Amino acid sequence: MFIIKIFSLLKKSVKLLLSVTVVLSAAILLTVPFVVSAAASLPASSLNISAVVGDGTSGTVTNGASATGAVLEQPSGVWVGNSGSIYTADIQAGTLDYIPATTGTYYGQSMTAGDIYVIAGDPSGVQPASGLVPTSIKFSSMNDVVVDSSGNIYIADANDDIVGFIPSANGTYFGQSMKADYFYIVAGTVTVTAAPSLNTLATSTDLNAPNAIAIGSDGFYVVGNDEEVNFVPFTTGTYYGQSMTADYIYKVAGTSATAGNPTSGTLATSTDLNGPDGVAVDSNGDVYIGDRYANEVNFIPVTTGTYYGQSMTADYIYTLSSSLNQPAELSVDSAGDVFVANMGANEIDLIPASSGTYYGQSMTADSLYVIAGDGTAGLSGNGSSATSAELDGPVGVFATSTGSFYIGDTTNHEVRVVAPPPTITSGASATFTYDSAGSFNITTTGVPANTISESGSLPTGLTLTNNGNDTATLSGTPTAAGTYSITITASDSNGSASQSFTLTVNQASQTISFTSSVPSETYGSTTSYTPAATATSGLSVTFTIDSSSTSGCTIASGVVSFSSATPGTCIIDANQAGNTDWAAAPQVQQVITVAKESQTISFTSSVPSETYGSTTSYTPAATATSGLSVTF
Repeated sequence: MFIIKIFSLLKKSVKLLLSVTVVLSAAILLTVPFVVSAAASLPASSLNISAVVGDGTSGTVTNGASATGAVLEQPSGVWVGNSGSIYTADIQAGTLDYIPATTGTYYGQSMTAGDIYVIAGDPSGVQPASGLVPTSIKFSSMNDVVVDSSGNIYIADANDDIVGFIPSANGTYFGQSMKADYFYIVAGTVTVTAAPSLNTLATSTDLNAPNAIAIGSDGFYVVGNDEEVNFVPFTTGTYYGQSMTADYIYKVAGTSATAGNPTSGTLATSTDLNGPDGVAVDSNGDVYIGDRYANEVNFIPVTTGTYYGQSMTADYIYTLSSSLNQPAELSVDSAGDVFVANMGANEIDLIPASSGTYYGQSMTADSLYVIAGDGTAGLSGNGSSATSAELDGPVGVFATSTGSFYIGDTTNHEVRVVAPPPTITSGASATFTYDSAGSFNITTTGVPANTISESGSLPTGLTLTNNGNDTATLSGTPTAAGTYSITITASDSNGSASQSFTLTVNQASQTISFTSSVPSETYGSTTSYTPAATATSGLSVTFTIDSSSTSGCTIASGVVSFSSATPGTCIIDANQAGNTDWAAAPQVQQVITVAKESQTISFTSSVPSETYGSTTSYTPAATATSGLSVTF
């Protein structure tokens, strides 16, 4: 990365960008542990290119504007989170911009998915200092940004000669107590330009225009105009053959501000570098360098072995490619494929780790291939093949685990992406229930974010909402049961994908409740009873006498009669058969007990007058009100 200052005028002349005060810069240097979680996979077919941030015109970002309709000045660094959220460092505007993949609150701001927001930098702000709100700071430049797996943000500000840090949570970092979402300096001293004092606390030494940074599992890496690759370890230990103290700064490549092309096969700390403008580190700690004025990509292994077809010694430097034109940013995926922002050639190049067919080309491992740009400076080709499009001074590149890659197309004022057409990853069917609220999430892949739509006849009450983050939600309360066939389509500037979709709206369940009370009945009653019940569907309920009844009650026109009933139980069944929208209700019963009728007995014979020793007899007589015989 290269920032115009007085001392830089002595360097090799380069093509200026639009600004006379800020020129070419390199952007994000990826750290594999924080980029991908699975093995990388390069696509076999050629891919199209699209703009994801910026409309190709220069200007100041407006918070809340659509990302694809926004104006940028000179986007350099670009970093993409696993969720698809995008960070871009605008070197000339001195801002760090953020495009959330989902709507929510981030960095203290309410944000809408797919819109752009400034999360650090203010042209009218104050000089950088630890403990400030990031949006209150005037950064002289914003060259590079990386974000670690915890969401902590690292910033390279070349013109202020510092590396900044924005923690995602309160805590102690680099020996400092920090508040979440505030800004802190973790290397360099503001506006003091000098080569770093090695083996010194990073916050107590100078830096010389730190243009690019990378984050590894053991620390962070910085390159700038001091012709070195510097390293700040997170913990005390031995790294790159040196005993190091946590939070101090050390050199892992270069010879103390001496510019010259590196000698391949030499100890990295004993050879020159010539304008290192990009740095990346893989999960092993191997270091990759974009050496701009040497027109090379170089590699430093941490263990002795064979890499990229060469036998290598640990901590020595080796040339991977010398066929470049001012390489800037590098990005390395988990398979070891190296993506290069070949700025001077207006291309993005690839050094594949293994032979195969990638991006529509037959490639040999460890060789260099163009995968975006036709070598002509300009802005054209969005929506067409990446290798036939024009780029203009691309500084940044970010590769994903699927082989899609983002480009900080600096002079074109855009962040662009090379990606396959969208795919639909969710299932091809969903089930709802009549008269009940429900939802189904449709998921897709693709960048920029897909537009998801449906064709066919959705049941009344359901709608499809495009969420703007490669998902859509089918939701609502259907007003008719049945089976519906629709088509889901995801489309972006790289193409479209369609899926036949079956939507089943099941009948709703219902229940019945009696609203009338059980009457008290006895044998021979001439009363009647009209049962009443309601179904949750609102449909009418029908009543019948259950066959297990023992009392002989009857029902006609919804009225139960007990006139011919005998003692026992009268069981009333309540039913609702359902319809196209409602399933039949479970039957409920009401049990009425028909009790025996009470009776009394009355003597009908007179009591005789009898004396002791009488030989007469007496026949008692009595009647029961039931008419049944009486026993004496």
